Amino acid sequence: MNATRQGFPFTLAPGEGRADCTPTAVLGELYQAVEQGEDCALVRQLDGLEGHPNWYRREKVQIELLPKEEPAASQQQGQGRQQGQVVEAWMYLFREMSDLTGAY
Repeated sequence: MNATRQGFPFTLAPGEGRADCTPTAVLGELYQAVEQGEDCALVRQLDGLEGHPNWYRREKVQIELLPKEEPAASQQQGQGRQQGQVVEAWMYLFREMSDLTGAY
């Protein structure tokens, strides 16, 4: 993830980084929607929040699951998934590398 000097966070797809940006792992949360498909209400709401497709673009990416640091009772949401497992998930990425001029 990158951020401008004003604190604007963004993530670029692998291989789209600038020479002055160091690739790094992105830590986040993975949610599973009850309603399936790209056109479900939750995805439409998130698209609106993230400005897809005009500001960020939603893309499927491969992510590696890490262990939770929560009490065992709250780990039931991620049932069936193992630490280190790679899964496919939607992620909002910065739309166009050309939008980054380097002049902050």
